[in-house]
Amino acid sequence: MKYDPTIATIIEDEKARIPEEVHNKVTRLSLINPVENLGFDYLFFKDASVFRPAATEFEKNEAKGMPMYTTAIEGTSQYLNYWNKQKDRCINGYEVGGVRITGEHYFYLNFCRIEKRVKRADGTETKRLGFPDFLAMDYYWFLTLERAENPAKYGLDPMEKKGVIMAKARRKGWSFKNAAGAAWIYTFFKKSRVVIASELEDKAKNTFKMFKTMCNFLNEFTEFRTPRLKDTATEVKSGWSEKIDGQNIEKGYLSEVMIITLKDNPDKSAGLSCTRFIFEEAGLINNLKKAYRFAEPTLRDGKIWIGIPIIFGTGGDMEGSTQDFSEMFLEPDKYGLAGFPNQYELHQMEGNCGYFVDDMWYRPGCSYVDKDGKLHTSIDENGNANRWVAELDLDEERAKSVGGSKADYDVLITQKCKTPSEAFLRPQGNVFPVAELKAIHLRLMNNNLYKKVGTAGELEFSSDPQRPVRFKPMGNKIPVWHYPFKQGSPSEGAVIIYEAPPQEDIPQALYKIGYDPVKFDIVNGKSVFKSLASIIVYKSFQRFEYGYDEIVAEYTGRYEDTDKINEIALKLSMYYGNAKIMHENEIGKDVMSYFKRKGKVHLLEHQPDAAMGKVIRNSKVVRPYGSPMNDRMKAACEKWALNWMWTERGTNEEGKIIYNMDLIPSIGLVEELMAYNRDGNFDRVMAFFQLMLVIEEYKEEEVKLDNSSHVATQLLDRYER
Repeated sequence: MKYDPTIATIIEDEKARIPEEVHNKVTRLSLINPVENLGFDYLFFKDASVFRPAATEFEKNEAKGMPMYTTAIEGTSQYLNYWNKQKDRCINGYEVGGVRITGEHYFYLNFCRIEKRVKRADGTETKRLGFPDFLAMDYYWFLTLERAENPAKYGLDPMEKKGVIMAKARRKGWSFKNAAGAAWIYTFFKKSRVVIASELEDKAKNTFKMFKTMCNFLNEFTEFRTPRLKDTATEVKSGWSEKIDGQNIEKGYLSEVMIITLKDNPDKSAGLSCTRFIFEEAGLINNLKKAYRFAEPTLRDGKIWIGIPIIFGTGGDMEGSTQDFSEMFLEPDKYGLAGFPNQYELHQMEGNCGYFVDDMWYRPGCSYVDKDGKLHTSIDENGNANRWVAELDLDEERAKSVGGSKADYDVLITQKCKTPSEAFLRPQGNVFPVAELKAIHLRLMNNNLYKKVGTAGELEFSSDPQRPVRFKPMGNKIPVWHYPFKQGSPSEGAVIIYEAPPQEDIPQALYKIGYDPVKFDIVNGKSVFKSLASIIVYKSFQRFEYGYDEIVAEYTGRYEDTDKINEIALKLSMYYGNAKIMHENEIGKDVMSYFKRKGKVHLLEHQPDAAMGKVIRNSKVVRPYGSPMNDRMKAACEKWALNWMWTERGTNEEGKIIYNMDLIPSIGLVEELMAYNRDGNFDRVMAFFQLMLVIEEYKEEEVKLDNSSHVATQLLDRYER
C-alpha cells in the first residue's frame, strides 16, 4: 500500500463520507475533493502525532518540570546524534508510513511555539504559548510552498520555481506560519534574507515579534541557537564579529530577517536581494503591483528565481487597495506566481488563480449529530477537517446575522469567507448584497460569458410597418462593458440585445425602458461630459410563456450629439413594441425636446405620481413626463431594487433558489451595483432605478411560479451557455 493505513488513507470520494441527509444543505465546496487542484493525494490522517515526536518529548519533560528535548547528556554522541537527526528532518523533511511532511512543516510543529487555545485545570479555556497542532490545512500549504520554492524535489524543472499568492479567511494562523518560515530560513540557510513588508509597520512588526519569540525559544532550548550580530526593532542578523589583522570581520551564517513599510513608498522593496519576500496583509497595500514589480528583481537572477515572494491577505482586511491584490490573485500566471485551477468558487470557473483557504478548513468547536446519533466534529484529534460540519455552522451564523446591519453581515462574510469572491468584497457603504453579486459577476466573467449572453450591434429604421426598427449585429461595435469607465476609452458603445422581442405581435406594455441621460458640467463656459448615458430594456409580466422580470437589452455610452443617444432610446422603444420610456427628467430636458420634435412624446412615461407619492408627500413637483432622482427618491429606489433582486424565481436542479438578480446579464450593471453608493456616478443603476419606479407605479399582480415548469432554470441555463 502507498500509505500505512494506521497513519493515513486516501479519501477517494469526499461526498460518500458525508451523511446523505446534509448533501442538499451544503454547497459543492463541502462535497468535492478540496485539494484536487493542488495535485496532492487527499488524505485522512489516522495518527498525526507521529509528525511531532520532538514536541511530544519536550511536552512530557516540561510536565515533569524539566523543559528539554532530550535527556541525553550534552556533548555525548547520543546528544549529538539526536540534534543532527533533528536538523536533517528540519531541512529535508520527515516521512512516516509513506506520508512525508516538509522540513519547514516539521520545524513548525516541533520547534515553534505559537499562541494557542488550551484548557486550564478547572476546565476553562485560555491562550498561551504551545506547539502547533497538526492540521490537514497546514499539511497541504507546506507541501505547496516547498514545491513552489524547490520544484526539483518534486521532479520538476528548477525553472518552475515560483512565488505564491494566497487569500484566506481570518484566524487561520498564517502570520505564525510565515514567522516560523522566517525562523526556519534564518536558522538553517547561510546568508539568507527574509523581508516582511506591509503597508503599515504594525502588521509587519507583529510577524517580526513572533519570529523573535521563536528564535528566543530556539536559543534557550535547542542546539539551533545562533548569536546575533545585529538585533534591532526592525532587523535581526545572525553571526558575530572577529577582529582579524585589525579589521572587524563578520562570521557565522549572516542570515537576516527585516521588516519594511511600504506606505507611500512602494519602491522601498527595490535593491534587497531576498530568499523570501513576504507581503503581509496584501489587501491593505496601496500600489501592491508596483511594490511587487520593484521587489521582483531582488528575487531573480535574470529569468531564474533565486528567492520567492509570498503575497497573502485576509478576508475582512480588504480595503481600498483590494483591486491590485484581487487582480494578481485571479491572474497569478501573469505575474510569475504559482497558479491553481480555480475550484474555489460556488460556480465552476475556468483558468488559474492563487492559493485559497476558506473558513471551512479550520473552524474549531462545531459539531453535528446525524440521524443515527453519530457525533461529527469540524476538526478531529488528527487535524482532519470535516468541512461540511463547519459549513453548516457557518451558514447558521450567517442566518442569525441577516437581521442585523448589512455592514456587520458583510464584514462577517469577508472575515469568514467561503470563496475568494467573498474574501475580496469591499462592502463599505453599499446597500446591495455584494457577496451574492460578486458570485454573479464571477459567473459572467468566467470564460467571458458576459460577451456571449448578448449580441452587440446597432438598430436601424426600416420601411416595414410591422417591424419599423431592425437590429443589425455589428462585430466592430464595441460596447462599454465595464464599470468604472476608463477615460480615453471609446465611449460611443453599442446596443446589446440579450433577448429579441417575439416575432408575432408584441403584447402591449410587455416591455418597459429606463433611461438615464448623459450629464454635463459647465467648465469655462463649455459643456463637459460628466457621465455616460444608460438605457435598459426590461420585460414585465404579460403572459407566463413570455417570461418576466428580465433585462433584455441595454445601451451604455455617449455621443457628442445627444440626439444620437435619444435616437437609440427611440429605436429601442420601437424595436420592443413601442415600449414606454421612463427617464430622469431633471437632467433630461433635451430628451423631451427630441421626442417632441419627432412626434413621439407618447412613448415617454408620465411622471409616476403614485410611486412618488409614497416617498414625497404632497409633492409640488409637476412634470408631465419622466421622474426626478433626488436622495429621497434614490433611497426609495434602493429599497424597491433590493426587493426586486431578492424576488425568488424558483429553484435549479440542485434545489438552490434562483433570484431575479441571478438573471441579470449585464456585467456593467452588476459591477455598478457592487460599487454603488448614493453620492457616486452610476449610470446603469440610475437607469435601473427608473425601471423600479415604473414597476412600483404599475404594481403588477404577483406572479406565482410553477416550479415544475423550470422557467427560471431555463433562463439561468441560457445565461450560462
